[in-house]
Amino acid sequence: MKFLGNTSDIINWECVYQDLQKSKSDNWVLNLLTDIDPPPEIYDQYKKDQNKIFQPLVRVGYHNMNHLRWRVFRPGVDFDEAVDQQLADFIDCDRFYSWISCMEPGCMIPMHRDLYKMDVMKTYYENRDRTIRCSIHIAQPEFGHVFVCEDTCYYNQPVGNVYLWDDPQSIHGGCNFGIQKKYLYNFLGLKK
Repeated sequence: MKFLGNTSDIINWECVYQDLQKSKSDNWVLNLLTDIDPPPEIYDQYKKDQNKIFQPLVRVGYHNMNHLRWRVFRPGVDFDEAVDQQLADFIDCDRFYSWISCMEPGCMIPMHRDLYKMDVMKTYYENRDRTIRCSIHIAQPEFGHVFVCEDTCYYNQPVGNVYLWDDPQSIHGGCNFGIQKKYLYNFLGLKK
Protein backbone atom coordinates (compact mmCIF):
# COMPACT_ATOMS: atom_id res chain seq x y z
CA MET A 1 0.00 0.00 0.00
CA LYS A 2 1.07 3.53 -0.67
CA PHE A 3 0.71 6.38 1.84
CA LEU A 4 -1.18 9.24 0.12
CA GLY A 5 -1.15 11.73 2.97
CA ASN A 6 -3.24 12.84 5.89
CA THR A 7 -6.75 14.29 5.51
CA SER A 8 -7.25 15.70 8.99
CA ASP A 9 -6.91 19.26 7.70
CA ILE A 10 -9.76 18.80 5.18
CA ILE A 11 -12.08 16.26 6.87
CA ASN A 12 -13.32 16.57 10.42
CA TRP A 13 -12.86 12.95 11.49
CA GLU A 14 -13.98 13.73 15.03
CA CYS A 15 -17.41 14.70 13.63
CA VAL A 16 -17.55 11.45 11.65
CA TYR A 17 -16.57 9.50 14.76
CA GLN A 18 -19.27 11.26 16.81
CA ASP A 19 -21.89 10.47 14.11
CA LEU A 20 -20.97 6.80 14.39
CA GLN A 21 -21.41 6.89 18.16
CA LYS A 22 -24.95 8.26 17.70
CA SER A 23 -25.92 5.88 14.88
CA LYS A 24 -28.89 3.60 15.51
CA SER A 25 -27.90 1.27 12.65
CA ASP A 26 -27.56 -2.36 13.55
CA ASN A 27 -25.77 -3.46 10.40
CA TRP A 28 -23.60 -6.37 11.54
CA VAL A 29 -21.72 -8.67 9.21
CA LEU A 30 -22.22 -12.01 10.90
CA ASN A 31 -21.22 -14.72 8.46
CA LEU A 32 -18.75 -14.49 5.60
CA LEU A 33 -19.77 -17.89 4.31
CA THR A 34 -23.29 -16.84 3.34
CA ASP A 35 -23.99 -17.91 -0.21
CA ILE A 36 -25.03 -14.95 -2.35
CA ASP A 37 -26.63 -15.49 -5.74
CA PRO A 38 -24.92 -13.03 -8.10
CA PRO A 39 -26.47 -11.79 -11.36
CA PRO A 40 -25.76 -13.89 -14.49
CA GLU A 41 -23.31 -11.41 -16.07
CA ILE A 42 -20.81 -11.78 -13.20
CA TYR A 43 -21.84 -15.18 -11.79
CA ASP A 44 -18.80 -17.20 -12.92
CA GLN A 45 -16.21 -14.64 -11.84
CA TYR A 46 -17.93 -13.99 -8.52
CA LYS A 47 -18.19 -17.68 -7.61
CA LYS A 48 -14.56 -18.24 -8.63
CA ASP A 49 -13.49 -15.33 -6.40
CA GLN A 50 -15.73 -16.52 -3.55
CA ASN A 51 -14.19 -20.00 -3.60
CA LYS A 52 -10.65 -18.63 -3.78
CA ILE A 53 -11.35 -16.41 -0.77
CA PHE A 54 -13.25 -18.71 1.55
CA GLN A 55 -12.13 -22.27 0.82
CA PRO A 56 -8.69 -21.84 2.46
CA LEU A 57 -10.40 -20.49 5.60
CA VAL A 58 -12.77 -23.47 5.73
CA ARG A 59 -9.86 -25.89 5.21
CA VAL A 60 -8.03 -24.60 8.30
CA GLY A 61 -11.05 -24.66 10.58
CA TYR A 62 -13.10 -21.51 10.10
CA HIS A 63 -16.26 -23.56 9.45
CA ASN A 64 -18.60 -21.27 11.33
CA MET A 65 -17.49 -17.67 11.40
CA ASN A 66 -20.58 -16.22 13.09
CA HIS A 67 -18.46 -15.27 16.10
CA LEU A 68 -16.15 -13.20 13.87
CA ARG A 69 -18.20 -10.09 13.37
CA TRP A 70 -17.92 -6.42 12.69
CA ARG A 71 -20.35 -3.57 12.18
CA VAL A 72 -20.71 -1.60 8.95
CA PHE A 73 -21.64 2.08 8.76
CA ARG A 74 -22.93 3.63 5.49
CA PRO A 75 -22.54 7.18 4.14
CA GLY A 76 -25.78 9.15 4.10
CA VAL A 77 -27.21 6.82 6.75
CA ASP A 78 -24.72 6.74 9.60
CA PHE A 79 -22.41 9.62 8.69
CA ASP A 80 -22.35 12.60 6.33
CA GLU A 81 -21.91 11.44 2.74
CA ALA A 82 -20.08 14.71 1.94
CA VAL A 83 -17.04 12.99 3.48
CA ASP A 84 -16.97 10.66 0.45
CA GLN A 85 -16.71 13.60 -1.94
CA GLN A 86 -14.02 15.28 0.15
CA LEU A 87 -12.03 12.06 0.07
CA ALA A 88 -12.61 11.57 -3.68
CA ASP A 89 -11.32 15.12 -4.27
CA PHE A 90 -8.25 14.42 -2.12
CA ILE A 91 -7.51 11.21 -4.05
CA ASP A 92 -8.59 12.70 -7.42
CA CYS A 93 -11.06 9.98 -8.38
CA ASP A 94 -14.78 9.30 -8.69
CA ARG A 95 -16.30 7.59 -5.66
CA PHE A 96 -18.55 4.58 -6.17
CA TYR A 97 -18.69 2.81 -2.81
CA SER A 98 -17.59 3.27 0.77
CA TRP A 99 -18.24 2.08 4.29
CA ILE A 100 -16.76 2.34 7.74
CA SER A 101 -16.07 -0.90 9.54
CA CYS A 102 -16.20 -1.17 13.31
CA MET A 103 -14.62 -4.09 15.11
CA GLU A 104 -15.59 -4.69 18.72
CA PRO A 105 -12.93 -5.45 21.36
CA GLY A 106 -11.95 -9.11 21.27
CA CYS A 107 -13.00 -9.62 17.64
CA MET A 108 -10.97 -10.37 14.56
CA ILE A 109 -11.33 -11.26 10.91
CA PRO A 110 -8.86 -13.68 9.33
CA MET A 111 -7.08 -13.05 6.06
CA HIS A 112 -9.56 -12.60 3.23
CA ARG A 113 -10.44 -10.72 0.07
CA ASP A 114 -13.66 -8.70 0.07
CA LEU A 115 -16.86 -9.60 -1.69
CA TYR A 116 -19.17 -6.61 -1.99
CA LYS A 117 -22.86 -6.11 -2.60
CA MET A 118 -23.86 -7.22 -6.09
CA ASP A 119 -24.19 -3.73 -7.62
CA VAL A 120 -20.73 -2.88 -6.32
CA MET A 121 -19.25 -6.14 -7.63
CA LYS A 122 -20.78 -5.45 -11.05
CA THR A 123 -19.16 -1.99 -11.16
CA TYR A 124 -15.89 -3.49 -9.92
CA TYR A 125 -15.79 -6.24 -12.56
CA GLU A 126 -16.73 -3.83 -15.35
CA ASN A 127 -14.05 -1.31 -14.29
CA ARG A 128 -11.36 -3.50 -12.79
CA ASP A 129 -8.53 -1.57 -14.48
CA ARG A 130 -9.81 1.77 -13.09
CA THR A 131 -10.87 0.68 -9.59
CA ILE A 132 -8.88 1.90 -6.61
CA ARG A 133 -9.28 1.21 -2.91
CA CYS A 134 -8.13 3.25 0.05
CA SER A 135 -8.18 2.74 3.81
CA ILE A 136 -8.34 5.66 6.19
CA HIS A 137 -7.73 5.54 9.93
CA ILE A 138 -10.46 7.68 11.50
CA ALA A 139 -10.11 7.24 15.26
CA GLN A 140 -7.31 7.96 17.69
CA PRO A 141 -4.72 5.16 17.80
CA GLU A 142 -5.50 2.62 20.51
CA PHE A 143 -3.61 -0.29 21.94
CA GLY A 144 -4.58 -3.52 20.15
CA HIS A 145 -6.01 -2.03 16.95
CA VAL A 146 -4.28 -3.89 14.12
CA PHE A 147 -4.87 -3.87 10.35
CA VAL A 148 -2.82 -6.04 8.00
CA CYS A 149 -2.76 -5.79 4.20
CA GLU A 150 -0.64 -8.27 2.27
CA ASP A 151 2.73 -8.24 4.09
CA THR A 152 2.40 -5.00 6.07
CA CYS A 153 0.94 -4.39 9.53
CA TYR A 154 -0.62 -0.99 10.27
CA TYR A 155 -0.67 -0.10 13.96
CA ASN A 156 -0.93 3.21 15.85
CA GLN A 157 -1.81 5.14 12.70
CA PRO A 158 -2.61 8.84 13.07
CA VAL A 159 -6.22 9.93 12.45
CA GLY A 160 -6.72 10.81 8.79
CA ASN A 161 -3.89 8.76 7.27
CA VAL A 162 -4.90 7.52 3.80
CA TYR A 163 -3.41 4.42 2.19
CA LEU A 164 -3.94 3.41 -1.44
CA TRP A 165 -4.06 -0.34 -1.89
CA ASP A 166 -1.83 -1.94 -4.52
CA ASP A 167 -4.83 -4.05 -5.57
CA PRO A 168 -8.45 -3.54 -4.39
CA GLN A 169 -8.62 -7.30 -3.87
CA SER A 170 -5.46 -7.61 -1.75
CA ILE A 171 -5.52 -10.13 1.07
CA HIS A 172 -6.13 -8.36 4.37
CA GLY A 173 -7.43 -8.88 7.88
CA GLY A 174 -7.52 -7.27 11.25
CA CYS A 175 -8.05 -7.68 14.93
CA ASN A 176 -8.97 -5.71 17.98
CA PHE A 177 -7.32 -7.01 21.12
CA GLY A 178 -7.78 -3.65 22.80
CA ILE A 179 -10.60 -2.26 24.92
CA GLN A 180 -11.99 0.37 22.50
CA LYS A 181 -13.87 -0.15 19.23
CA LYS A 182 -11.66 -0.13 16.11
CA TYR A 183 -12.80 1.90 13.07
CA LEU A 184 -11.54 1.90 9.48
CA TYR A 185 -12.95 3.89 6.58
CA ASN A 186 -12.98 1.87 3.34
CA PHE A 187 -13.27 3.70 0.03
CA LEU A 188 -13.62 2.41 -3.55
CA GLY A 189 -13.22 4.82 -6.43
CA LEU A 190 -12.63 4.97 -10.14
CA LYS A 191 -9.53 6.64 -11.55
CA LYS A 192 -10.36 9.67 -13.69
